[in-house]
Amino acid sequence: GAVVHAGGQLEQTFLSGITKSSCIHVITNAAFTSTVSVDDMVALFHSLYGSAIQSNDTAVRNRISRQIAKYNIQDKSIHDICSRIMYIRQRFKMLNIPQSVLDETSQVMIGSDYDEKSMRHTLDEMHLSKFASYTMALLEFNSSLTEGFMPIDSIDGKVVSCMQKLIIN
Repeated sequence: GAVVHAGGQLEQTFLSGITKSSCIHVITNAAFTSTVSVDDMVALFHSLYGSAIQSNDTAVRNRISRQIAKYNIQDKSIHDICSRIMYIRQRFKMLNIPQSVLDETSQVMIGSDYDEKSMRHTLDEMHLSKFASYTMALLEFNSSLTEGFMPIDSIDGKVVSCMQKLIIN
């Protein structure tokens, strides 16, 4: 793991010999020591989880940026929409798709002026067409995207049903 929790200095020393590339954070357990209160321990865990989630999200977005840069997409709207579809695909693999990401993607697609033929070509070139079709159905069913703003036909089915079960608030 990228982040490892240790309950004390001895455990941190032991874990550092095993997990050389991980960042080890010591948060003592309030049930075993009086050096930390339960509230402080919970706050430290909350902070650790929040920073780990943010760090992972930043890494995911940076990886997507590097991948999409290989295609040299000139149209900013197409670039942004493809990035968002790739991000939704990654969140699908991570087994959670934030509703806010779906709503933002719908709004970007509705508010963008792009050449649909060029968008379809780019999606084909990036091997994203089929997933984009699933995403269009997901955005139609669970957000505000309508057929008139879809650059590619939507496909409903098992994948979309699985995606819907993974939506989080």
